[in-house]
Amino acid sequence: MQAARSISSPKWTLMFFVNTTGEILSLSSPHSAPLGYPSAELIGGRFQDVIHSEDRRLFGRAFRAALESPGVPQEIAVSLCHKDGALQKLPCGIFNLLGQPPIGAVAVCCPEVDASTDAANAADFQYVSLARKVAQMEGELQAVGHDFRESLRSISLFASLLEKKVRSDSEATSLVAHVIRGARRMSALFEGINSFVLSGLGQKVLPLELEAVLSEVLTDLQEVISSCDAKITWNPLPLVWGDELLMRRVFQNLISNSVKYRNGPSVDILVTAETSEGETVVSVKDNGLGIDSRYHELIFGLSTRLHGPERSGSGIGLAICKKIVEDAGGRIWVESSLGAGSTFRFAIPKTAPAPSRPSLPSHVHAGVLTADRKTTKGCDGG
Repeated sequence: MQAARSISSPKWTLMFFVNTTGEILSLSSPHSAPLGYPSAELIGGRFQDVIHSEDRRLFGRAFRAALESPGVPQEIAVSLCHKDGALQKLPCGIFNLLGQPPIGAVAVCCPEVDASTDAANAADFQYVSLARKVAQMEGELQAVGHDFRESLRSISLFASLLEKKVRSDSEATSLVAHVIRGARRMSALFEGINSFVLSGLGQKVLPLELEAVLSEVLTDLQEVISSCDAKITWNPLPLVWGDELLMRRVFQNLISNSVKYRNGPSVDILVTAETSEGETVVSVKDNGLGIDSRYHELIFGLSTRLHGPERSGSGIGLAICKKIVEDAGGRIWVESSLGAGSTFRFAIPKTAPAPSRPSLPSHVHAGVLTADRKTTKGCDGG
């Protein structure tokens, strides 16, 4: 009788009476449509079917324990699925009343909560579940990437050793050189695809000072910029919301492309930004080769190259930029004509700071410059 008294607790407002297989025989609820289902839809079905798939194993263990020990109620926390797809993480009591007439069933009891009042709880559960899957996917990709890189290193290493042994044979040397170049192109392609896939995983959205992000990118590209006497100028750049590492990747790819496709020994690059009511549009303008209007959409595709092997790279940089920007709810495009340089623009939504958001990290402030206009020649400011 202890179990029968336990289910009379005020916290158990939703009660399912099931048989030993979990089939719902009857139910008791203060609402006409518990979990959004008419009672008639639930009766005859299995209680396990209204439990989120990730919690069914946990429920199964507790259910079996209740069957094996009738006098010991089980209590767990599971996520129940509403008919509209919402989830509720709720405590769930399991009471074996099979031997207690007139009930003669197993009582599965929950404190019913309206889905609209528990939306935050459901969102939290879905977020945790998604984060777990993202972390698992990221780990699997890194493991595959490690094996792939090792295989490419082995090909390059043994091809280089073979090249030394066949130097006297010009035809064999040429063939080995093709193998080495192919391995290098494959490595660049893999790194590009790997970056493309990982670019949308595990984003950390924080307030960013774009000038600080740009400054760090220029430091990273110091050797490339100095080698061609590139001049990068920028106007004051605003605070935006985004992932710092991904925003750096966008700037790095766009500036690297401007340097790579320069029209002469040097290149001038101007970075500006305009903020409207709903978005911030960042522009990266150069005086390079330019792009024919026929290819303005095509260049954002995977592995799209408009130039031959004389230009290094995998052809994935702009596809990565597009994916990063669109994952953030924005858009990216190019304005250019052949021989007249290019202006790449990307728009990102302007999100007003909310009190619950994390504060701006101190390291983001560290590189902010205060002049109205800044210029760097090379990357050492000379």
